Amino acid sequence: NEDNTGTEEPVFERMHKNKLIESSILKTKVKYSIFLPASYEEETSKKYPVVYFFHGLGESNSKDWTKYTDVIESLEKSGLQEMIYVFPNGSNSYYCNRYDDSYNYMDMFVEELVPYIDANYRTIDDARYRYTAGCSMGGQGAYGVALQNPDLFSGAVSFFGAFSFGGDASPN
Repeated sequence: NEDNTGTEEPVFERMHKNKLIESSILKTKVKYSIFLPASYEEETSKKYPVVYFFHGLGESNSKDWTKYTDVIESLEKSGLQEMIYVFPNGSNSYYCNRYDDSYNYMDMFVEELVPYIDANYRTIDDARYRYTAGCSMGGQGAYGVALQNPDLFSGAVSFFGAFSFGGDASPN
């Protein structure tokens, strides 16, 4: 695309990988990637539902999300409502707080990341329009986070979630 001056106009990129948020709870920077709706740049007053997609054990937010974004784009062409998709790096946290409070991932997620996303992107800041989804470890996290925070999330989807590692350690 060229503008009237003959210079290239920047192309809108839907996927933004390896963004950072400073966490005072975890005392470190936490990575996330975000996939914005196709209309995000053009419809500047529109707000969108948001889905937080949790990766599995041994993966991270920086993996190749193409297989997921390709499915999202295909579903959008079939009528799926446009949404913002956030892919936080959960490391090996299972998206919960550690029993000894040494790594309180869920606290960081609900107290820092969700408010940060709502403040910096055009989300609909309402639990009815905020969801979690995940696979394996992320599937457990999706249920655990949503069920323990019904004031923030109205739905959760687990793809082959690892639902319990037993005893009091399970967030479910």
